[in-house]
Amino acid sequence: MSGKPPLLLICGPKHCGKTSAGLALKEILGGDFVDVDALIEEREGLTARALYRRGRTLFQEAESRAVSSIAARAKEADGVLIAAAGGGLIDNEAAMETLAEDGRALIVYLEVSSAVAWRRIEEAAKNGGGLPAFLDTENPKAAHAALHERRAAAYRERAGITIDAEGKNPRQIAAQIAALVTEPGQSLKPFYRNGLRFSCRRCSFCCRAGPGFVFLSGDDLYNIAKKLDMPHHEFIQVYCRWIDWDGGARLSLKEKTSLDCIFWKDGCLIYEARPVQCRTYPFWESMLGSEEVWLCTTEECPGAGSGSLVSGEYIESCMELERSTRILTKKDLEYEWRIQVTE
Repeated sequence: MSGKPPLLLICGPKHCGKTSAGLALKEILGGDFVDVDALIEEREGLTARALYRRGRTLFQEAESRAVSSIAARAKEADGVLIAAAGGGLIDNEAAMETLAEDGRALIVYLEVSSAVAWRRIEEAAKNGGGLPAFLDTENPKAAHAALHERRAAAYRERAGITIDAEGKNPRQIAAQIAALVTEPGQSLKPFYRNGLRFSCRRCSFCCRAGPGFVFLSGDDLYNIAKKLDMPHHEFIQVYCRWIDWDGGARLSLKEKTSLDCIFWKDGCLIYEARPVQCRTYPFWESMLGSEEVWLCTTEECPGAGSGSLVSGEYIESCMELERSTRILTKKDLEYEWRIQVTE
């Protein structure tokens, strides 16, 4: 791809951050931004949710008209046009056909796990939004899981760019998209080849007040249980939870109701035995996708971008450790560790 495409269409499941990432991307690339659902409301006089409750066909026809309008606008735009679509766009054959025929749109898929997407939907429902109409079934969670997996596979097939959006803020997502659409395929290693500055200040930025997962490897389980002088099965029952992930269940530390890590109390209670995920932070691949992504991290984490110079070799070793670490599953515990798993 030479230069930026005329239309960047950001897609993904409900509450994955499409609109906020799109607005952040506009700040980086310039151009204009439009939210498809907001455009539908403006044109039809009803919110997308209200329109869907009147009938799926009625909604999809309105969505198709909005997409056609955006595609036409992109042709006349001087710069890039960034659009955030509704989660079900992939199921709208007419709208997808319009995009395919136009040939000027780049679909960017923001990927989050089914578990994360469901939790965000639940949180929105509790805050007064209610469940969306497409989940008005006897078992909304099961319906969502099936729908999420089907749509995820379809989006990955149609998308020109797929971004792992989990655990990233809108600016980090936007910076990663910007790097890919402006200089695709360029090596990203040079910006940290000579090292980056970082010193952990134990400030709790990565440990508190936000939802997330801390997945555990076999070594993590062994080391933390040893530090706490607890049997492995007891440690799992007291401090761990199972997270549905890619069709399986992964072992993660629990969170408090405040969303703090279970081991945070005026500091990390297991700092010397903290998991690989924590030890390699902030040198994760997701945070080193481009220099812009790293700069976003330095604005949020007080220790990133300051303190001691960490060598490029060490940064690479952290990324390799993160890639190679095998997260424990229920099958691992039952067949290798001989621990009976209970829900």
